[in-house]
Amino acid sequence: MKPDTSKIDSESLTDHWEPQYLCDLVVVYEDTTTRHRALQLCGHLAQQLQDDCDFQCSWWNLDQFDNPGLCQQAADATAKADMVMVSLRDDERLTAALDRWLKGWLSRRGDRQSALVVLLEEEGQPGDRTHLLQSQLQQAARQARMDFFVHAYESPEPRPPYSAESLANRAQTVTPMQKQLREQPSAIPRWGINE
Repeated sequence: MKPDTSKIDSESLTDHWEPQYLCDLVVVYEDTTTRHRALQLCGHLAQQLQDDCDFQCSWWNLDQFDNPGLCQQAADATAKADMVMVSLRDDERLTAALDRWLKGWLSRRGDRQSALVVLLEEEGQPGDRTHLLQSQLQQAARQARMDFFVHAYESPEPRPPYSAESLANRAQTVTPMQKQLREQPSAIPRWGINE
């Protein structure tokens, strides 16, 4: 015997389930630190918008843009994205790879509502200075008719992490444990032919 499905009310189904908006997100990052920063923001967005949006993310390391094929794939994904997130260290200029990627998608955006979100690492306190890179990306957003958001954050680690100066300072620093080991008498018995 088949169940009678004619009594199912379509309005009662929509009370329990409604499709969420699918948000295409493209993330471009420079290194592990900037990727981590973007990942934190993506997690925060997903948590805040979990009832309204399902995020479909594609992640691109800036180094991949040196490969013309990968750069074109990233540009294709970006041209269709609802949100583009760029997480970089502040080099104060638009790199050739970043410029190539921008030129690959800017003219193809159309009039869809979308946003360009820029995360920039800076030394000192965030907001201390104007970023050339920030203004170049803001101009790109304006050209593509995208909303523009920027967040500058303090560098979590000294840059560069392993400079010659930092290595020399580290080599000269004697930790308490090293000092204790130096002052401790040798536990190895000394014997031999001459003793």
